[in-house]
Formats: sequence, structure tokens, C-alpha cells
Amino acid sequence: MSVTETIGGVEPPRPTAGVDWASEDHAVAVVDHDGEQTHRFSVAHDAAGLRTLI
Repeated sequence: MSVTETIGGVEPPRPTAGVDWASEDHAVAVVDHDGEQTHRFSVAHDAAGLRTLI
């Protein structure tokens, strides 16, 4: 279950992530509410790499 508190009826800004899924590795980028990239990394297409994503 997820709970989000709002102030004055406005949702707080949230980061957004994108995953480029490929056969050998997966590139991940996270941007903040202004669209600025805050994180960028890749993980292997194996059990250890996929565990990193969760």
C-alpha cells in the first residue's frame, strides 16, 4: 500500500525512472520533477542485475 500526503491539495514532485531493456544489459535513468537527470546506471541482464532494480 502506498500513502501520499499532499499540502494544499498539490501532489509533491516525484522522480521518474526509465529503463532501456536490452538483451545484455539494461540502462536506467532517473529524472527529478524539473526533468534533470539525477541518476544514471546500467545493470546486467542476469539475476543479480535484475535484483538491483528491485
